[in-house]
Amino acid sequence: MKPLKLLVVSVLLTSCRTKDLGETAETAETGPGDAIDADGDGFAIDDDCDDDDALINPDAEELCDGVDNNCDGEVDEDSATDATLWYLDADDDGYGVDTDTLLACEQPSGYVDLDGDCDDADTSFHPDAEEEDCTDPNDYNCDGSVGYADEDEDGYAACEDCDDAESTTYPGATEYCDGVNNDCDNETDEDDAVDVSTWYADTDTDGYGDSAVTDIDCYQPSGYVADATDCNDSDITVNPGATESCNGVDDDCDGTADNDSEVLGDETACSGSSCLDILGSRPSAADGDYWIDTATDTIEVMCDMTADSGGWTLVASVPPPTNTSGFSGWNGTSRVGTDFTDTANAFKLSDAEVNALVTTGYRGYGWASQCLSGACTVNISRYWKPTCAYQSNGNSSQCGDAYKDVSFNTVASCTGNPCGWHYGVTSVNCNACTEFISAHSSEHIATGVDGGGGSDHAYDGRSPEDPSLEIWVR
Repeated sequence: MKPLKLLVVSVLLTSCRTKDLGETAETAETGPGDAIDADGDGFAIDDDCDDDDALINPDAEELCDGVDNNCDGEVDEDSATDATLWYLDADDDGYGVDTDTLLACEQPSGYVDLDGDCDDADTSFHPDAEEEDCTDPNDYNCDGSVGYADEDEDGYAACEDCDDAESTTYPGATEYCDGVNNDCDNETDEDDAVDVSTWYADTDTDGYGDSAVTDIDCYQPSGYVADATDCNDSDITVNPGATESCNGVDDDCDGTADNDSEVLGDETACSGSSCLDILGSRPSAADGDYWIDTATDTIEVMCDMTADSGGWTLVASVPPPTNTSGFSGWNGTSRVGTDFTDTANAFKLSDAEVNALVTTGYRGYGWASQCLSGACTVNISRYWKPTCAYQSNGNSSQCGDAYKDVSFNTVASCTGNPCGWHYGVTSVNCNACTEFISAHSSEHIATGVDGGGGSDHAYDGRSPEDPSLEIWVR
């Protein structure tokens, strides 16, 4: 037998080598009935399929090496300890599924040694696939995650959305002036924001802008304002908040220079025809000095804009005389004095100027501090219709429909209207009251010029004639 021949040769070679080296070798002793185990693996030659290799015997582990390691008559069967686990690869993409596997030393057809395929029916899905499109919600590389996400559910993937936690922020969203990049264009609060503002240049820094010079911006640029109503942005005194003045300029930008409703009567260039004319254009005008046109020139006069519906022009003023010479020129038709707003000095306009100013009537107001008997102060106001012409050197007794408003101070014995309206009162007692001022001061006050039938009763400052008066017309 072949095994026996090999063993005899092996023993002879070993004996020779031992003898040559002077060493004593211990040889296996076998008796007449002992089985031969040439490779010493514990299995006799009759049971060992390869008694020359101790690694091959019925107890050996089957390996994938082309050898029947366990002497079962099969080579590299699936039970080999180093057999490979193969995965079904139905889509032939190189990756299989772990739900269909085989153990084998050789690769079975349709199987691969790589698993992890999450869709074995589609070659696009496998662990080595690329996920380049962050907007695609598919898990192509089978790693359990995708590049696509939309946490704020605004319809835009996280890789495209600049704020995936805010649903109002996404590519193409409406841009607002709110400090946020709403439309994800890498710019914030740009000029196309829906609530962007238009700003206007304010060169003269008066707070009002020039509508012709603009800047579109979410936030106010330096040198610009939100207002666009300045009609002259180079003059700080001209703007809608300015007060209109008589200067030929549209100071308040209302489209009209020196409009009557604001400046009539303020200057000679903007003079009115009377105080009543000025009040008609300026209903809220206050009492004060204004410029009017008379029959001859333009002068500054005092206007009463409040008493008795207002619009009264002061045309004459007589303070109490300080001597017996009276006021020079009073009986004439020309002017007396030059300052027609200073009631501390005597003045009057000419008769022609006064009568030209009258449209609704006259008003005379006077006061006297002497009475025929006893101390008293008399305040009298009389009114005439415009048909009663003003006369510097005569009375106006022809106007029988005049009326008066008489009031007394510190006269305890007099009540009511002490006397009739008639100018020529001569009695010493009217309604139990002594006639006030023996020279008919009521007529002096009422007319402001003459208390009798001629110039002898004009103001001359003689005692006890000392009334003071003002003549107003409108």
